[in-house]
Amino acid sequence: MMVMHVEQSAFHRKARLTTLTVLMMVASLLFSGLIGSSAAAHELRKSILVLHAYSTDFAWTNNSNNGILDVLHREASDYHIRTEFMDTKNIYTPEYIAKLVELYSGKYAIAQPDGIIATDNNAMTFLETYGPTLFPNAIAVATGINNASPPPAGSFIKTIIPERVNHEASLRNAIKLMPKTRNIYVIPEATPSGDAILEEVKLAAENLQGLVNITPVQGMPIEQLEHFAATRQHGDMLYILPFLRSADGHTFRAGDVEQRLAELSPVPVVASWRFQIGNGVLGGNTVSARSLGRDAVYALLGLLRSEPVPAMYSNSASYTNVYDFNVINRFGINLRDLPPKTVFLNKPKNFLERHEEAIAPVATVILILSLTTLLLYQNLLKQRQINMDNQKIMYLDKEVIETQRELVTTLGEVIEVRSQETGNHVKRVAKLSRMLGEKVGLSEQELNILEAASPLHDVGKIGIPESILHKPGALTDAEFDIIKSHTDIGRAILAGSNRELLKASCKIAHEHHERWDGSGYPRGLAGEDISLFARITTLADVYDALMSDRCYKKAWSEEKTLDYIYNEKGRTFDPMLVTLFLANVEEARAIRRSLPNDTDEARHHHSAPKHG
Repeated sequence: MMVMHVEQSAFHRKARLTTLTVLMMVASLLFSGLIGSSAAAHELRKSILVLHAYSTDFAWTNNSNNGILDVLHREASDYHIRTEFMDTKNIYTPEYIAKLVELYSGKYAIAQPDGIIATDNNAMTFLETYGPTLFPNAIAVATGINNASPPPAGSFIKTIIPERVNHEASLRNAIKLMPKTRNIYVIPEATPSGDAILEEVKLAAENLQGLVNITPVQGMPIEQLEHFAATRQHGDMLYILPFLRSADGHTFRAGDVEQRLAELSPVPVVASWRFQIGNGVLGGNTVSARSLGRDAVYALLGLLRSEPVPAMYSNSASYTNVYDFNVINRFGINLRDLPPKTVFLNKPKNFLERHEEAIAPVATVILILSLTTLLLYQNLLKQRQINMDNQKIMYLDKEVIETQRELVTTLGEVIEVRSQETGNHVKRVAKLSRMLGEKVGLSEQELNILEAASPLHDVGKIGIPESILHKPGALTDAEFDIIKSHTDIGRAILAGSNRELLKASCKIAHEHHERWDGSGYPRGLAGEDISLFARITTLADVYDALMSDRCYKKAWSEEKTLDYIYNEKGRTFDPMLVTLFLANVEEARAIRRSLPNDTDEARHHHSAPKHG
């Protein structure tokens, strides 16, 4: 019996082990299936490789990378992003490049990128040589390229964004600021990039012959270069190119050499890259790495979508005149001699400038509230003076309503004037909104409210700093976030009233930047969740704004404007409203003609509308 019990126990243990083994096998198969499904899903996800020629200790590379990520995170969030830093500023030998080829061959043997962005010449050269082997199915663009020319037919690089610095503009500006200059010494770094940029300067110098002598300074160790800068004389000037590596092999942080030479030099130091300026360098016509990075993403995404993208892609908005106010004072330069729209670094602010962002909105709100109180008080005095005659009461009620409407329109005009836009814009938006409301079939009362409320769509701009409202160029992401807050500010100003007019104004102010497809702000509303009044005002506002001059753009033609509205049907705009608007565009033209701006009248006399 004892033996039998032992045998049965052994049998049971064996059975339990067998069952456990089977369960583990099933779990393993299921887990493998899940992993396989996950891997398959991951493989379906497209990827972009960002290949930087240099490392993160180079400010240009960091700024370029930030510009690339700005757009990728916003426009291509469904892509997997990989980033490599080749570090060829510090080491650039055939043996090192061979090691990189071996490394990338292993890393990307399976996870091949769909698109590649190469920054700077070394990365572009690497891709031209090894890209077809390492990444045979990828589409590549290169940005920040010195001495660039269009890629040849069949090249692995499809589009190039040149780092086309306007050396001539920087040098001409410098000569104008320091008219006694006779010698300009050009200081490149000891790298292939430095040689390429120097060739660009030599070409620009051909247009300056007879004005000054332009001489390259090459092959000096850092101590000799510092001595050279310190011994310059009156009539000399230094033009320093991005300098991170000297002829004796020393490497430096971005901007360090520029600052050291500017401190030692008794004559001005000029530069054309934004990161070089701010620590003693005078300034120049500068290029922005962040902007070139953004341009590269737009070009690559266009290629990945099979859209036509030029082989040489350039954007003039990437270039700005930047000067250091302290250096201007140091050399006694007259501010009137500086180029138009110069951006100043280190310029001290006066009291009003320091507190402008707080004073201007508060003063505007106080003025508007004071006017409102005064008007309401005047109406109250009138009510007390008028007897209870029904006709007079009805007349007074009508006057109060008209006063409210005029006050709302005036407030809208105040906002537009503060934004340096014409007051006729809000009047046209009101008339265009009413016209669209009529086509939709709104009642007379609803039309009156819509016409009166639509001018307040941008009331929230009271709280936006004028430095951002009046900025002529592209906004940074941080500045755009501030601009977007005007919808919430407008809602806060107008909320809390039960009056139909103010309730409608509040809705329009809060929702006029929502988009039909849900990609708008501030809440991401979509479709009919967006107030009909806001949808109507949005279309009226965009139509009139696109055809008007602004500080950041020239007016569009009617043909381009109508094409844009048609293309945004179902995305930005309510499809039904777009159909009604385009069917009645003649009425919209008549409204614009009845309330013109000076610039609109000039354009009207010189060019007739091309769109039917």
